[in-house]
This record gives sequence, C-alpha cells and structure tokens, in this order.
Amino acid sequence: MNSMSYNAEYFSIINDLATISPSMIFTKDDNGTTTVLRANKSKSIFFRVVAPTNYFEYDGNRIAFNNFAEFYELINVFKVKNLYHDNNLITIENEVGKINYVLANEESLMKSPSKISLDVPDVTFTMSNTQLAEIRKINSLLSSKYCNVFFKNKMIAFNLYTGEQYNSFNREFTPEYILNADDPNSPQVGDIEFPIYSEIFAKLPDETYKVSIYANGFISFAFQKNDIDVISGTVKVVKA
Repeated sequence: MNSMSYNAEYFSIINDLATISPSMIFTKDDNGTTTVLRANKSKSIFFRVVAPTNYFEYDGNRIAFNNFAEFYELINVFKVKNLYHDNNLITIENEVGKINYVLANEESLMKSPSKISLDVPDVTFTMSNTQLAEIRKINSLLSSKYCNVFFKNKMIAFNLYTGEQYNSFNREFTPEYILNADDPNSPQVGDIEFPIYSEIFAKLPDETYKVSIYANGFISFAFQKNDIDVISGTVKVVKA
C-alpha cells in the first residue's frame, strides 16, 4: 500500500463543489498540477479546479470517487492517523479503527467535459461573498428558477424570477472591464441579455468571485485561493 496525503483546504473546496457533481475524477497533469473537471447531470453547470499535485498525493495518475462528500465525511468524522491507497481501495486509519473505502470505476461515472476553452469575456465584475449570500437567500425565498443576466448602459444586473407573472428580484453591479471600451476603433460590446438557471448561486462555494459574462450566453465565476484555481460556469437556458 502507498501512503496518501491531502491539503485540507483543497478537499474542503472539492467537497463544496460536490453539490454540482457528487462524483469526482482527479487527474495529474504534466505540469505539476492536478485537475478536477466535472459537470452536473444536465451539463448546464460545470466546474474546474486546478491545484498543485502535492495537494493530493495518491498512487497513479487518476483516481475517482463515486460520492466524494461521503469520503470527505469519513476522513473528518474522526482524526485521521494514516491514509493508504492500493488499486481501488483507500484505507483510512483513524483514532477509533480502520475503514476500507472502495474507489469508483471511472468508466461507470458520467464523463467529464473534455476541456474548457474560455475566450476573452465581454464584461467582468466582482461579486463578493456577502453579495453571493444575499442573492442565494433571495433566490431561496422567492423559489426562483431563472436569473436573467443583463448588460446595458454600462451596468450589469441579475434579475431572479420564477416566471413572467411571479415575484422577482433585481441586483445591479458595476463592471470592472468591458471589451474594447478603451479602443473606439474596435467593435464595442452591445446590450447583453440571456437567462440562466439560478440554482448555480446555491451551488457556488462561499467565496468572492470574478464574474465574466460572454455575449453568446455564457457566464463564469472564478476565484483563487492558496494556489487553488477554481472556475465554475453555466450556459444560457434554451427554452422551448
């Protein structure tokens, strides 16, 4: 058996993202990092986490969990003394005994997106963890299903709603970057409007985000924490 080690903050972030995808696949890259790239069942929300390889030391290049939150709870319920990895088994030695935890067969899990290619955004702004918490609370109270994303007159707005005849909530943000805004000879960003599923606000970890809006109907939320790069995003809702 081979010894395992992990960074507690890194595992906490991965566990927070398990609300989007319970299953996790960790892949060691050639440049000394490990990537987790997953999406929800409907493929409407994705996330990518890149961290130094030594933040999670395991045997081989890839390792998969069917239910990462379950594993996370097992290593946190009692103080871990040792972790070992052998083929499809992790042995957790803690202060009360020994747990044998079976890893997932990667072929049985939903496939990860092959890659994430993000062009230069049209508009960006910062959303604080306080603002995220407020939006999350309002979204829950209103039982909202959608969020219209607006960019007009150099202002950004999120409009939470369930349907056209129901209660709604509007929150404005000031952009920090607008594509070609300083170059009058280049095409300027026009009005942007598209709906997304508002569930993403309930699933984002409690952090401050750089939010990027793309005119083609895509929005991403990114943060960096102690060499851990996290980006989550969602595409516009295609209504029948």
